Amino acid sequence: MELNMQPATPSRRIGVYATGWIVASLLMLAAAGWGAMDWAAALGKGTAGTLQIDECGMKSGSRGTKNRVCAGTFRSATGVIDSHAEVPSQSKVGDRVTVTRTLIGEYIQQDGRSAAGAAARTLIFSAVGIGCGTAGGVYVRRLIR
Repeated sequence: MELNMQPATPSRRIGVYATGWIVASLLMLAAAGWGAMDWAAALGKGTAGTLQIDECGMKSGSRGTKNRVCAGTFRSATGVIDSHAEVPSQSKVGDRVTVTRTLIGEYIQQDGRSAAGAAARTLIFSAVGIGCGTAGGVYVRRLIR
């Protein structure tokens, strides 16, 4: 059986590069949107309430890191109760912390540190997404010429 391996045509190669850059840009901008949602939650946008911390422990994160996570019962002013709420926090067992529940059910502590971290993630992912889009556009334009 003989395979007919021909090199990709220039127009096909340009299409593959352009598609790759577009996908990378969109993924970065989606990550920026996720960060913006956390940023808004840290500033109190979402279902606000309090979390009565029942226990805290270390949880494995990405890249082998350990994060301190506290769990307890979330109660909102509108009557929403979740007895399995978890939030990354440096608080002590027995503390009551102000948190916001995001649209996807995560809990974000309302404090300056959480807001600053979410803002930084949003700005970094936005910059990388815009950079990918710009670099990809320049590269594809060069291929076309």
